Amino acid sequence: MKISLILIVLFPPLLSWGQVKSVNLSSKDTASRELFIFFENYLELRGTGYPLHKIRLSLAHGNIEKSKTNQFIVHETEPGEDTLYFYLNKKLIHSEVYLVKTVGNTIAQLSNISDSSISVLQITSNPFLAVAIPGSNYNHFFRVISFRSEFQSPSGEPIAQFPINSGPLLSQQFLDKVTQLKTNDRIIFSDIRSNDASSRITTLPDLHLTIK
Repeated sequence: MKISLILIVLFPPLLSWGQVKSVNLSSKDTASRELFIFFENYLELRGTGYPLHKIRLSLAHGNIEKSKTNQFIVHETEPGEDTLYFYLNKKLIHSEVYLVKTVGNTIAQLSNISDSSISVLQITSNPFLAVAIPGSNYNHFFRVISFRSEFQSPSGEPIAQFPINSGPLLSQQFLDKVTQLKTNDRIIFSDIRSNDASSRITTLPDLHLTIK
């Protein structure tokens, strides 16, 4: 017994285990255990006591590839549960269960508002279109690259039309005229195009807003 106690005091590292886990860079909550279908899911290895660069990951169902020393890209095609396995020298050292989810449709928003009422101040304070995925924690990289816009009266009569806008920012011409709009006048954004980190282009649904 005395010998055992001496060994514990002198060599505590020999009796401790390393810790390793995945960090979900593709979720707004990096501690979440969720993956998203048809999107690139980025996972990062973190931990102590293990040579992270030697750890190999595999999935029960999805595909995984190494992108950096301790980062991996996961591709999933079916909803449900999937298990992430951690191997070191062909030995299983850890596993984590992920829930694979379907991501909803991407939409455009102005000042975090979609198809609703908006004030002129909200528009001028946040003068750009952004891409959102309602109800999803997916930390996406979508960006609006072009769109058309027009103003209409409450009855649908045209007030102003603008040329194709490149990028997400509203043009100065748009901002100058939006201050002249009245309550219940409408703003319509159409032909909204976005791309993601892989430059894949998507056309988003039209965005209809009404001035408060």
